[in-house]
Amino acid sequence: GNTAGQTLEFWTVQVEANPDQEAADAVIALIEAIGEVTLEKEEAIVAARAAYDALSDAQKALVTNLETLTAAEAALEELKKPAVPTDPVEILKAAYALAEGNSLPYTATLTGKIISVDEAYNTQYENVTVTMVVTGAEEYPIKCYRMKGAEADTLNVNDIITVTGTIKNYSGTIEF
Repeated sequence: GNTAGQTLEFWTVQVEANPDQEAADAVIALIEAIGEVTLEKEEAIVAARAAYDALSDAQKALVTNLETLTAAEAALEELKKPAVPTDPVEILKAAYALAEGNSLPYTATLTGKIISVDEAYNTQYENVTVTMVVTGAEEYPIKCYRMKGAEADTLNVNDIITVTGTIKNYSGTIEF
């Protein structure tokens, strides 16, 4: 083509380097690199948090994806929690394996039949102590110490109850 008579103009825009933006962009890139949260990403998440924490307040204000990092940290914490067994026999076996003074690291729920009322309902403290067994795990009785709840005052041997709480080995007794 004929370009005679055409004037081409180029404009150069001088962008000043902003060290705050550059520092923030580096952290944004670290956060973006996390991707799907897995246990293997813990190092990347910790590194991104350390890099963010090292920024000045002005630089932190420029990080546009901080919520991605906080969500990744929360997801990682969930992944690191021990899986909570739902099988009552598994829960009871774990409970019976506890060293004296230790507790299971999760809240357990068990349904079972009362085999004894160890301390009658106490009207002052509104609690009762019973021992129950779970069907299929009769060899692992569990004490429900000073249990509170609806109808705690009416519990009798052979009643079926559901108890939720922390199971511990208290002086050799496995109890809620």
